[in-house]
Amino acid sequence: MQAANMILVGIVSLGLGAILLASETLFALVKWLGVAYLIYLGVVTWRAPARGFQDNPHDEAQTAREEGLAGAPDPTLIEKVRSEARVLLTMDKGIANPRTYPPERYPGIILFRPRASGRGSVLTFVRRHLPALLQADLAGHLLVVSERGIRIR
Repeated sequence: MQAANMILVGIVSLGLGAILLASETLFALVKWLGVAYLIYLGVVTWRAPARGFQDNPHDEAQTAREEGLAGAPDPTLIEKVRSEARVLLTMDKGIANPRTYPPERYPGIILFRPRASGRGSVLTFVRRHLPALLQADLAGHLLVVSERGIRIR
């Protein structure tokens, strides 16, 4: 916000504000450059790796993207989790299906079911429940975490 204000002050102080007001084409060009910049910021933010757990003592957490498994089929992902004895944290109801992936075969599967979606809301939801999850017996269990609490299957 401050950078945008500084740019605007610079434009006005150089007298370019009057030129933009006088030229509809130039004004439209500047407006569309702003739109393109906002789209660029959105794409960069969307593609950025999920962060938010670096300050946690269990910082070996990796995203599927960091493991080279972005878009991988569920069986591939869950087998990688099992072979490395990792606990899977997911929002994918399919991979948390106990009939397809019996929990007793895995080091733990945690299904997060937050009410709100969006990176900030989900990270807040996970952070709120993480202390209780770190105290739980995860091995061989499916834990479903919702606003109502934690259910262990």
